[in-house]
Amino acid sequence: MMILFFTYLTLSDPNLTIHDIGVAVWSGKECINTRMVAACNTWVKQFPEVAVYSDFYPKGSKEKLQSIASPTKLLFFELGDCRQHYLVTAWQRAQPRFMKAMEHFYRYNTSKKWYFFCDDDSFPIARNLVALLKDYNSEESKFIGKLYCAWPEVVFGKKEMEECILFAQGGAGVCITATYFARIVDNMTECNAKFTHRYYAGSMRFAKCSHDAFPREWIEGRILSRRDDKFFSTGPISEIEDGANINTHPVNFHKLSISSIYYVRNSYMSMFNLPSNNASRFTDWRDVAGNKYTIYMDTKLHSYNLMLGYYLGLTDNFESFLQRQTSQYIPVFDEKEVDKIVAYKQYYNDNFLLEIICDDTVPQGKMWTDHYEIRNYTHVYTRMKCPPIEEYVWP
Repeated sequence: MMILFFTYLTLSDPNLTIHDIGVAVWSGKECINTRMVAACNTWVKQFPEVAVYSDFYPKGSKEKLQSIASPTKLLFFELGDCRQHYLVTAWQRAQPRFMKAMEHFYRYNTSKKWYFFCDDDSFPIARNLVALLKDYNSEESKFIGKLYCAWPEVVFGKKEMEECILFAQGGAGVCITATYFARIVDNMTECNAKFTHRYYAGSMRFAKCSHDAFPREWIEGRILSRRDDKFFSTGPISEIEDGANINTHPVNFHKLSISSIYYVRNSYMSMFNLPSNNASRFTDWRDVAGNKYTIYMDTKLHSYNLMLGYYLGLTDNFESFLQRQTSQYIPVFDEKEVDKIVAYKQYYNDNFLLEIICDDTVPQGKMWTDHYEIRNYTHVYTRMKCPPIEEYVWP
């Protein structure tokens, strides 16, 4: 038993904290006042510090984003026009910035154990990220994410697959140890300049550079760690429709519209102000978000199946999907103890209201149906152990 425990400690990092992880976002001038505003209103507040990389920043946008993101500190880095072709789309213009941002962020602060990157249409879940990385040894060369084979026409100039060079999709989120960055960083600028194909994605550039530098190590099980169960290339509803299991403490969702960024926030967080002093607070629902519950009505034959924070259906599968969640968990405060939350309300479209009565006698993770009312909409009362109220602080 002692040998197993020692082995676990050497292969993991149980003392890792959020301060050991550098967090950076790839953005661009087209999205600073749209996607990045949504990000700063939602997931950015989970982290003490977030770096934002863009080609340019519109006038006044830095001050605007920092005001929205507070108390999170934002670091703004402007990389300029890095495009390699005259007529390009926003996506094509962004690809040469991908590795440039990665190299800069590592050199800017080499003291972190890990570096996490995502797109501005992503939604990372901070505590799930920390929990995942605790299971790895940061002193090893590791690159974690959702893995695919690089496009052969871009990488090899052939339509047929010559070989599979694995890459981790950047938008789905990638995690890199400082140990690996230290090995590859001096190759990055020169290597990035070699790629001139307008469809050469930044994440594939990094993979090709890594494969060329360390061909025997840039494989799954060595440097690369496939975590398709944690890093998702689309939003939660698209993943559910495709049959994916997202109830896995996900680390990141991708390809989110602005409304979808708020949708994911509504699934995992409740953000509010205290009535007594207007102080900003939140509750973290990640341990139960995505859990499936049966809400019993008059008989067991008349029931709903709830995927908490996501959708309501008639049976326990997405084919019976009726309606999505349309609000965050709205706190209901006690009339006497004004800062005490006694319940949360969450709407599922306009005709279903779920009210969760906070009850510490309910076992952790369980939900009990209490009663229901039918007016112009269905109002179902349930009971569960609610998460604690928290401040935006990072011990």
